Amino acid sequence: MASARANGTDQTSDALSVVSLVIVVCARWSLARNMGLVPARRTALRSAHTRMPSISGHEVNQSDDNPVDLLKAARVILLIDWPRQEVPRTLLGAGFTVCGFSPSGYSLAELTYDPPTNVDSGRVFQPDSPGQTGFLAFRSLPGPPPSVDVVAVYRPSEELPGIVARHVTPLGARVLWLQPPLVSAEARQAAATLGVKFVEAVDIALAARSLAARS
Repeated sequence: MASARANGTDQTSDALSVVSLVIVVCARWSLARNMGLVPARRTALRSAHTRMPSISGHEVNQSDDNPVDLLKAARVILLIDWPRQEVPRTLLGAGFTVCGFSPSGYSLAELTYDPPTNVDSGRVFQPDSPGQTGFLAFRSLPGPPPSVDVVAVYRPSEELPGIVARHVTPLGARVLWLQPPLVSAEARQAAATLGVKFVEAVDIALAARSLAARS
């Protein structure tokens, strides 16, 4: 009986020692993480964002590259048209350099508190929805930007081959991004052939907000 009690006491002591050790290790890991010595786990975030719904209700398959991760690696985004002001405004607010392209040429987007000067009035946009502030302006550029990371397109699918040839390849874009509701199997294949990442059915503004939520 005494031996059994002794064994039980030893087992309890061992269990308490293990629990204490786990608590100490977890506490030290948490402290190191808070000090920036341990990278934050991204598993849950990756799972949450891999199947990201767009405003069109489509989803990105899990086999696709995570759009938020692709956006995180980008700095310069070229918009070939856009569905609403929220898109360039959100990208600018997230810290990206945003360029635009229209039949009149390339431009550089900016947000200003006061009406911008030396900008064509047709390239200046006042807030058009609650929560927006300042003026969105697109200043003309003398030519294309030296390079871009993402080409985001909101144009009819029949224009995509020309867009790829004129903008994606020459500007060294690493991502071709089709704004909803635009989808194109041909564009996906063209991107794969060029070794360019491809995103469709995901709103780039939604991805930018998801990226900001990670910070």
